[in-house]
Amino acid sequence: MSGEVIERVKKEESPWLAALPGRWLGGKAAFARALLETTLSSAPREVVVTIDQSGGRVARVVNFCVANAKFFGGG
Repeated sequence: MSGEVIERVKKEESPWLAALPGRWLGGKAAFARALLETTLSSAPREVVVTIDQSGGRVARVVNFCVANAKFFGGG
């Protein structure tokens, strides 16, 4: 889901708010708009998660993140 949000932010215009192109909105507002659009239009996807050579586990997810950091996605 996060990759799709980034793609939407980079687009010049949004089909949901066609009168407000992404660059016009600015940083946080553009991300908020893209997050809302993505959340409302995303469907769960099936992924296989394998940790330390264990048998893979199948999961249906909308957003999946593996991070080694204190923050993710701007805080």
